[in-house]
Amino acid sequence: MVRLALALMLTLLFVGGLYAGFNTPPEFRKFFLNTLINELSPLREVVAEGSLASFILLAVLIFLNNLRVALLNVFLGFTLVLPPLIVLANGYVIGLVVSEGDVWRNVALIIPHGVVEIPTVIYSAVLGTYLGVEVIRKYLMGRDVSLTKDFKYVLRKLVLVVVLLAIAAFIEVFITPTLYYIMK
Repeated sequence: MVRLALALMLTLLFVGGLYAGFNTPPEFRKFFLNTLINELSPLREVVAEGSLASFILLAVLIFLNNLRVALLNVFLGFTLVLPPLIVLANGYVIGLVVSEGDVWRNVALIIPHGVVEIPTVIYSAVLGTYLGVEVIRKYLMGRDVSLTKDFKYVLRKLVLVVVLLAIAAFIEVFITPTLYYIMK
């Protein structure tokens, strides 16, 4: 029940971030998008090569970045602050990106990998926040909680997170660009 409530709360935070990003005033939107483009410029160099190896490298880099975010969510979840902030920030950035230019085309380009990646990142935040809640229940509230059992549960679910993030990265690199060219 706790995990379900956390999933709902974190999903609502993500949607709030989407809304905020989508409705960011144009002058701020340009600033944030330019910053994002500068951060992603090294990835452009990888793609510019155009070889299969460069696309595989890009998929690996995207996977590792998303895995880093998921691991931060899980292992710093005890803070109870970081996972919700990460989810909110992800929603915000996606809202910014979607709002720039052709909204429906941008949504269509996020959907293929986003249907896997977004719930997976939110799920990693649920796992980490759940651990944080359980720590509080045990040490601050004196409840009979098995943190070992909870930690083993989270580690088992982390395997699923890793697999799903790998699938999302593959879709993002090999399927989403095909859609982009079809929609041009």
